[in-house]
Amino acid sequence: MRHVFNLGYNNLSLDLKTCMLYLGIFPEDSEIIKDDLMNRWIAEGFITKKLFSGPEEIAESYFNELINKNMIQVARMDDCGHVLSCRVHDVMLEFIMLKAAEENFVTIINDLQNTRGSLKARRLSLQVRNSGCNNHAREDMDVSQVRSLNFWGPAECMPSLSKFRLVRVVHLDVNDSEDDQCDMSSFCKFFQLKYLRIRGLGCRKLPRQLRSLQHLETLEIHPGKTTTMKIDATKLPPTLWHLVVPSTVKMIGAMESMTALRTLALGKLDVVHPKDAEKIIKGLGELANLRELKLSLSHSSSQIAQVVGDLLPSSLGRLSNLQSLIIGGSFAIHEDALTRWHTPPRHLRRLHALVCPFSTFPTGWITQLDSLRSLEIKVVSLPRDGAEVLARLTLLVHLRLHVDKHAPEEGVVIHRAAFPHLKEFWFAYQVPCLMFEAGAMPGLQSLTVQCYASAERQADGVLDGIEHLGSLKLCRVDIAVFGGIGLQAAFVPKKEVQRWNKQDLQAAFRMAINKHPGSLDSRIRPVCSGVGPSDYYTF
Repeated sequence: MRHVFNLGYNNLSLDLKTCMLYLGIFPEDSEIIKDDLMNRWIAEGFITKKLFSGPEEIAESYFNELINKNMIQVARMDDCGHVLSCRVHDVMLEFIMLKAAEENFVTIINDLQNTRGSLKARRLSLQVRNSGCNNHAREDMDVSQVRSLNFWGPAECMPSLSKFRLVRVVHLDVNDSEDDQCDMSSFCKFFQLKYLRIRGLGCRKLPRQLRSLQHLETLEIHPGKTTTMKIDATKLPPTLWHLVVPSTVKMIGAMESMTALRTLALGKLDVVHPKDAEKIIKGLGELANLRELKLSLSHSSSQIAQVVGDLLPSSLGRLSNLQSLIIGGSFAIHEDALTRWHTPPRHLRRLHALVCPFSTFPTGWITQLDSLRSLEIKVVSLPRDGAEVLARLTLLVHLRLHVDKHAPEEGVVIHRAAFPHLKEFWFAYQVPCLMFEAGAMPGLQSLTVQCYASAERQADGVLDGIEHLGSLKLCRVDIAVFGGIGLQAAFVPKKEVQRWNKQDLQAAFRMAINKHPGSLDSRIRPVCSGVGPSDYYTF
């Protein structure tokens, strides 16, 4: 087997050999996120510049080549139908580690006892499962030339960071450290640092000196579960390409000076005053190189929501390279704000904007986005041709459609040959009114329906035509019961109508699912959601 692997390895280009050996840094059975791996390759200097191709494009071509040559295996796909992550087979990983040790490419220490590779380390991978360990690497190991420090394990087993002065890549994945407070001042001395990813450490703030790291391109911080952290954008280096922080991190300060950013994922953008909101949202429009933007907006007044809704479209209109936009948070921007985003980039592949509702379906606006592969949208009133308009987005792989108040009385009909590439469909409306013609959604694998327990009964059945979804494997139904009192107690209808009850609705869904010729993985469940219909979309 090693002879076969050797033949494949020897036929690789020099750059691709280096990228392949780098996979030996990760622990066995690791799920390796593609974008993270590519950012590491770039930070390590493995990507040779080529005419008319940026480093991300070259790195992705290397990743795809390793997939095509079966050197790595696809682990998961993302919502756009692209490879999200990969794994390395155990036998292949063993070959990679042997090669890496032979070429002094990486030194691996398991539980700080079993060492593979040179004691004069260039890239160090510490993989610790046993908490009963020393708090530093081997005393006889020379770490003065280490370019890459990678650690997985308990906080007490981390080596002293002060020894690693020439490091370019730092990855710290720490467990069992919720009560520990990380002193991040050591990172400010890593003047060649290009990549910093921290997960699990109890860090409450970043030191101001971090701005002095003029080579830093990737900063990703996920503090411990019980740790809240605040980051001031004005204190970050302007060289950053990728900034990723979760909802436990509050982001403050304007970001207009960070013009090199390609990826900006903010778990919580904390806004207190309307003037702050104005400065932050306007600043986003200066990030002309941005390709991926994820915002989770948090505020305390309708005035701030108005400011965000008024300014966000014009800022988005200046981001001509944007490929992915996700807007979430604890409040809704006023209706139809995004329709003033007059020229959305045609190569936008992902738009998730449930907090930016549309009063009705924005036909002319939405059909401009013919490159969309993933869409999450909310409309107050869905017109009769709403599903047909959406079906013009033929590349869609993932669709989540929330209808707030009105849908066609005859139901939402998915016509023959509509949505040829769709694999995942979520539909939320008070009435279970989906219908499928033969030949509709031929590739659909996952269907999720959310409705009210006491919805208006427009027909005797539900999910008419589900048997035509030949590729369907998974069906989920969530039936909202508000505060356990049912829909009738939540509001008084304008006229007397026939309604479902929870038991009959569950039975109708079960009957529909049983018509499907395949063995579906199905689940039908009542969900208690607040005390009234306004809480429905939170479950």
